[in-house]
Amino acid sequence: MYEIVEPRIEAIKSEIERILSLVELEHKGQPIKVDGFRLRNLAHWQTGCAQTNMEALGPLSGVCNAKCVFCMERSLPFERDYSFLSLPEALTRLQYFDQQNNRCLFPSARPHMETLLNRDAIRILKNARQKNASELFILTTNVSLLTPEIIEELANLKPILLKLSINSTTSENRKSLMGLREDSELTINSMSLLNKFNIPFIGSIVVWPKVDFAELNKSIEDICLYKPYGIRIRLPLIHKFMPKPPTADLNDFWQGTCDYVNSIKGQFNVPIWIEPVQYARVPLLPIVDGVILNSPAQVAGIMAGDMVMEINDRILPTRVDIRNFFSSGALDQLNNLTVKIKRGEKLLTFNLVCHQSYPFSPDLGHPGERFGMLFLPDFDLNYLDNILRVIKKHDARKVLLFCSPLTAGTLENVIDQIPVYRDFFQERFLWIDTLDHTWMEGNTHLLDSRFVVDYENALLEFCDGVNERPDLILIPDSFGSSWGIDFQGRSVFEIETRTGIPVELIPWHYIYGRED
Repeated sequence: MYEIVEPRIEAIKSEIERILSLVELEHKGQPIKVDGFRLRNLAHWQTGCAQTNMEALGPLSGVCNAKCVFCMERSLPFERDYSFLSLPEALTRLQYFDQQNNRCLFPSARPHMETLLNRDAIRILKNARQKNASELFILTTNVSLLTPEIIEELANLKPILLKLSINSTTSENRKSLMGLREDSELTINSMSLLNKFNIPFIGSIVVWPKVDFAELNKSIEDICLYKPYGIRIRLPLIHKFMPKPPTADLNDFWQGTCDYVNSIKGQFNVPIWIEPVQYARVPLLPIVDGVILNSPAQVAGIMAGDMVMEINDRILPTRVDIRNFFSSGALDQLNNLTVKIKRGEKLLTFNLVCHQSYPFSPDLGHPGERFGMLFLPDFDLNYLDNILRVIKKHDARKVLLFCSPLTAGTLENVIDQIPVYRDFFQERFLWIDTLDHTWMEGNTHLLDSRFVVDYENALLEFCDGVNERPDLILIPDSFGSSWGIDFQGRSVFEIETRTGIPVELIPWHYIYGRED
């Protein structure tokens, strides 16, 4: 399935088929049947963008052995690439990954499914490890295939961080939610073995309306017994094609779940956060999202909710600034760190001394964590800087930007409060519009839509409502590739062709799907 990720391949295929309908190829005087073709120079097809070997590989598996009631992949009315990444393809992708320039082969169209269902997964990971000894591998698994033998193999691939899709530690609920037959004892044993082999893990729980908060609390308590790196509480997304979508009011359910999790997470000594992160926290500010158990930050006394004022006398005004500072390598060789924080009305200074104690490791290299202070992905002001460049390029005066309601408020506040942005838009109209109705229905309007028809309909509603015509349309790049082709095979640039209004895809803060 290349129509979405690299449509030129499909175009080449169509052209070859057209030619073959007119001529017949021969070999040694005998007609031959052409059933495929190869790309001659793969260096010319490094159209993807990646910073790590794992990003260059893409999903190892587009197949899953679970049937989760909350899975967005279930019963979709369009084709998906439910295949495995083969070892030969993986080796080719690794060969053509240019880490210096962040270029790789065009991505696959596989969704992220059960990694360990791929029988070549360990061999692929070993080859990736040979390419880079220090890169952090982050893998997601539903635990059902996480055998002692696999865990021992993974221990030889450190640094590695596992995301365990647990959802419930009660056998009955886990079976009901995930359609897996194994006993919850397997989940408990897996977490215990990960402890034994010093492999950090994040416990993941999708909160489904049929599961009450008492069960959620029990699952959190059970996971905490095994020293998780963190616990993420995921709010459910629903679409109309799901076999049995819940009937609960999802707005009330999301808010109720957030209120409950926020009321109990202080009882636990591990990071607990809600996803999508855009829904449940103050954006931008350099507030600590969590403190890793047994880490230097926890030992020193830093707490989730502290606002960082300085790190080693350096002012870092946003979460993204801190994450970029962490990823720069500036702290990697340091054994001590001085952190100034604001807690309520108090200004406090902490001296952090590096050490290793599970689940914390200074060698892990998590993109948002150093010395045990965890900062999750956030709105990047570079997104807005890019928007300004695009608007200048088009000399646009009436700009329509579509985005999720979860980021619209942040964008409006940033423009209003930061002079350089406020001044830029004083002489221009910027309409920030959200999609109230989407083709997949449910609460998918909270995402940046992956379907052209949603933007077409929203554009019509907008023009009718304000009686204005924009001279530039900005759409978040959530289509899986830079080509802007949706899952139905339609290009977002059809809007430009039909309306005559320029359309630009812009990098944006992704809602679900690109978490650490």
